[in-house]
Amino acid sequence: MKLLSRIAFILLWSSYILAQVAEVTLKKGIAYKISSSTQVDLELNSKVDINETIITGEKSVIKILFADKSIITLGPNTSFVVNTFQVHQTQRNAAFNLLTGKIRAEITKGQLDKNNVQVITKKVSVGVRGTEFLVNALAEKTDVALLEGKIDAQIGEKILEVEPGEYFSSVDGEIRKMTPDQLSKLLENKEEFLPELEELRPRVQSSTPDMPLGGPGVAVVPTIGIGGVGIGLATSESVISTSDEEEEQENKENMVHDAVKDELQEREDPPDIKSAKKNRKELLKENKCFYWFYKSIPGSGKIERFRRDRACDDYYFDL
Repeated sequence: MKLLSRIAFILLWSSYILAQVAEVTLKKGIAYKISSSTQVDLELNSKVDINETIITGEKSVIKILFADKSIITLGPNTSFVVNTFQVHQTQRNAAFNLLTGKIRAEITKGQLDKNNVQVITKKVSVGVRGTEFLVNALAEKTDVALLEGKIDAQIGEKILEVEPGEYFSSVDGEIRKMTPDQLSKLLENKEEFLPELEELRPRVQSSTPDMPLGGPGVAVVPTIGIGGVGIGLATSESVISTSDEEEEQENKENMVHDAVKDELQEREDPPDIKSAKKNRKELLKENKCFYWFYKSIPGSGKIERFRRDRACDDYYFDL
């Protein structure tokens, strides 16, 4: 009986050790975990177990060190779960669920014959192989950037193979490149998270002040007060580079921009834009704003208008 009791104790203790897969090595601000409906504040050296939800507050950062020396840093307003984490000799099986917020992950490579590491959000599943990468998960999209190593990402049925210095969004699933300077800055600052992708994309300058060029969330006409007009061609956002070939391509795209801009200026405002201009004051009182932009559909070349509704308080300029 004593021998059986000792064996049972050892098995229980081993399960406990395996469950505690990581610990907190850095904490700034507020962070806590929820386990079995119980909330526990996280401090330096606090343990992180499987199936616990880790939550950070506003302006808070927490760094988690795992048993295989991998590091995952959680940014502000982030909810994160370690679904699975098993490391045995030359095999590793791990799955992390980023519910919302931002993470920066450094996953060790090691001498592994079998390596299955995944980061899952509502929009994207990322397969990791000895990698440093960044993920932003919002309700409507997930943005991912790779700094080192290699990742395979899945958006619905679409599979992406991402190389260092590349990034993508679940919105369109298009892989784009950072500039060497952008990549260098993200690599140097280990507490830096992925910025809004608009900050990584090249800016297209317009000679017409009241109709700037750009993509969603960039082109806005302050004089209207309810949204704005912009032009965003998919080709202009695809690659950040300075090669002769791409410079020639950029010149062609600028010619397309000019042609599209002339065409749009001749068009009559659609009914919803007319109504927005007419009812501007009422809409502002109700905090109801929207913006619109025109985009060339790849393949067809057809220009279509897209509308995005937002609260007026979200705009950075004074309406």
